[in-house]
Amino acid sequence: MTKRQIREQIIFSIYYYYIMKLDNINFHQMFLDNSNFIINEKDIKEYEPIIEKISEYENIVSKYLTSDWKFYRLSNLEKAIMILSTYEILYLKIDFKIVINEAVEITKKYCNIQNYAYINKVLEQIRIMEK
Repeated sequence: MTKRQIREQIIFSIYYYYIMKLDNINFHQMFLDNSNFIINEKDIKEYEPIIEKISEYENIVSKYLTSDWKFYRLSNLEKAIMILSTYEILYLKIDFKIVINEAVEITKKYCNIQNYAYINKVLEQIRIMEK
């Protein structure tokens, strides 16, 4: 499985968290249930901390949205992309250029094509301000 496919699976898990309105315990179980057949154990362990800190990452993303946007107004998929990307930038310390490229490509693939520029801008602000 490629790194992008792993990212997509994690984004879909976060997306389900939002559409199913799960609490962290149920999200954790759903993440493990859905990931075991697709993502290897190492990748599950690497990305599992998102679950415990999802509200922290939501707050970080919210800080850098423009004044006319609120976190709750983003699509659930856009939320998931930004949560994962924020986690990769701040926690995993993955090179920003890789994270932003992946976020942009995944956004173009699954979201409104114009939204990639907005996501790019927010993630750039997170990278600069949260270091």
